[in-house]
Amino acid sequence: MTQPDLNHRPTDTTDNGTDHAAVDHGAMDHGAMDHGAMNHAGHGDHVAQFRRLFWIMLVFALPVVGFSHMFSMLVGYSLPNIPGIAWISPLLGTVMYVWGGRPFLTGAVSELKARKPGMMLLIALAITVAFLASWGASLGIIDAEHFSVVLDKGSPLTACVNAAIGQLRDSGELARITQQELADKANAPV
Repeated sequence: MTQPDLNHRPTDTTDNGTDHAAVDHGAMDHGAMDHGAMNHAGHGDHVAQFRRLFWIMLVFALPVVGFSHMFSMLVGYSLPNIPGIAWISPLLGTVMYVWGGRPFLTGAVSELKARKPGMMLLIALAITVAFLASWGASLGIIDAEHFSVVLDKGSPLTACVNAAIGQLRDSGELARITQQELADKANAPV
């Protein structure tokens, strides 16, 4: 019996014309397959590898978020006045991007080489944009205080956002937030 070709995309058919989506993967004994011969060594352990990587990255994420100036302002605590503390989040975030993002980044390169863009490329683009924006904000190249959302014309969310802003305005909360931001960020008298 020939071994199935596992070097194909799920939407493709195998070389013998079998529809991949129609194959009952639950009934397959992946452990008995010679993944090394198929250039898929370690294929059966991907879930365990991702799970382990998730927990490691979660440990790194705690100080990244905890030492973030933006998060401390949002939650309402002050960061200690220690030299270099502002670099903890960007540096550990870089470790997270390189180490935690490696499967997605290498997967994106493979998808590009195969000229078959997929989920790995999409995730790699998302984490790369977030990483570069974070570093840009850390270096002062991007003003993180002015990120905004632009909704498409006719978006169903526009009415919700306008209603929420209207409620903030009517309650006086929007004016209070504006005054606080002017006083804190621009040192403007209010």
